[in-house]
Order: sequence, then C-alpha cells, then structure tokens
Amino acid sequence: MVNTATLPSACVFVFRLFVAAWAILFLLSVAAIRFGTTGRAILRLKSTCLSCTSASTTSTVPSLHYFDTSWSERTHLKKFRSCAPGFHKSALSTVVILHGSAVIHTFKNGGTSLLKVARDHGGTVKTVFPPMNLTRQEVADFVVNYDGFKAALIRDPLERVASSFHEVMSRQNRGRNLTLQDRLAFANQTVLVERLTKMLSPLSSNPHFLPQTQFMVDSSGVKFQLDYIGLADDLDDELSFIMRMPEVHVPFLSGPDDYKISFSELFRVNTTTLPDDVVRMVCDGYSVDYCCFGFSFPKPCQHMTCSAFFPA
Repeated sequence: MVNTATLPSACVFVFRLFVAAWAILFLLSVAAIRFGTTGRAILRLKSTCLSCTSASTTSTVPSLHYFDTSWSERTHLKKFRSCAPGFHKSALSTVVILHGSAVIHTFKNGGTSLLKVARDHGGTVKTVFPPMNLTRQEVADFVVNYDGFKAALIRDPLERVASSFHEVMSRQNRGRNLTLQDRLAFANQTVLVERLTKMLSPLSSNPHFLPQTQFMVDSSGVKFQLDYIGLADDLDDELSFIMRMPEVHVPFLSGPDDYKISFSELFRVNTTTLPDDVVRMVCDGYSVDYCCFGFSFPKPCQHMTCSAFFPA
C-alpha cells in the first residue's frame, strides 16, 4: 500500500484522482456487463420503451404521460399476440423507420402522413414501390430482423372501410372532368352505398381493402413480433410517442395530391347511417380485424364471435 504521508501534496492529489477515476471505470464496466445481458429485455418493457432511442437520434425523450393515460387501457396488442389470423401471405409493402422505430405502413391508417413526417425528419423507408423496388419478402424480412422498436397503427374496421372506399373511388375517377350530375351522384348516400356493397361482395382485392392484420404478418403468414399497436385516430400523440418526437404536428393527408381538393367532399360514406345488412358485410369481411385487435362489433353484428381466431 502506498504511504501518502511521505508524498508531496500535489502527488497525493494526483494519486487520489487516479484512484477515483479507476473506481468509476470499474463501476461503469460492471454496469455495462449487466446491461448487456438484460438490456434488450428491459427495452422491450413498455414502461421503459420511451428511453430506447437509437444512438443517432438527438430528439428529446417524451414523457410517460401519453403512455400512462392511454395505453394502459388498451387491449389491441394483447389480442393481436394471442390471435391466429390465418393468412398465408402478407399485404405489407412499406415500412417507415425514424429515431430507432420501425412502423408498419397499413393502407388507410395514416400512412401518407406517417411517410411525410419521416421524410421531413430524416427517416428512411423500405418499400416495394419505386425507386427502391424491394420485394415483399425483403420488406417482411426487414421487419422480422429489425432489432429495434416495432409498431403499427390500426383503426376501427368500419371507419377504415369508408376511408378505403373514398380512396379507391377517388383513384378511379382522378383525371375525370366530373359533371354536376356526377358530383351530385357521388355525394348521394344511396348511390355510394350501392357502390360500396359491390366492393364488399365479394370483398375487393384492392390492397386498400385488405384486412389490417394481413399487413402485420410475414410472407408465410406468421405474425410480426410487434412492440406496440396504436390508434390511427390519434396520430399526433401516437407518432410523438412512437418516434420520440414531443409536440410533433402530423398533417392530415389522404392519398395522391391531385384529388385532395377536387374529391374532398365526394365518395364519403356515412357509417352511422349504413343499412344493417351492409354493416354485417363489413363484419364478415373484417372479422379478423375486429377479433385480433379487440374492437367491439357494431350492433348489427353482436351475434358474431371470435372463437375461430383464438383456438383452444
């Protein structure tokens, strides 16, 4: 043992500083070893997931307020993890990555707004669309192998069907010079319900009408191991939470730019006045979403059960 009494005061100071630095380094190394064995499990816990940002981000970590007041009452993720959707292929085409989080782009669940936020803040996109032109297998493999926070946004199936109808009808009529008679017809609920019924029986193969759960499975139909499922109706709060971006403002966007204004008031189905038989068609076509996310069936569908998606 060094006898500090025989050393000059300056030497004693330097010696003590060296010992203190060595002790700090030792404690840090022990902490690093312990974190290395348990860190991933800790980051997977929803109570601490807000601190698991990537090393490259400099954004401020949001408070737990949104998590505490909203997520604690939800059952969407629990239901999804225990259900068996029964798909044999994936509908997933795009994944958005920002601040260490990867978010599934599910059509008609705020995807266009999500893409804009990511691009405006330095995020990246993995997609089958140009110019990237990945395969669906490659996009799904990316999600499976992604070693970070994985999330998805969902919405009530009936409301999503109405939004899908507006999207598909708008795309079908983009570029057309609609007459006054056309515009009156495409704002008439009777006409719109007739068109919607044709798309529901049989269920349209247009990707905007595919069930939400089909976007959350890989190319073999195996569910992604998601860490979080939020509601597309609360985009500001959800993306603030998922992307670690407090006070972020998410613009409302809906599909291609060229029909936003001209068709904004057209092709809008009123879900509160839909005939019962049409509502039941929606329930039949999207029972997997109602059941695997824990949404309540509408009143005309109260007779339906979810037993087929939760085998004993």
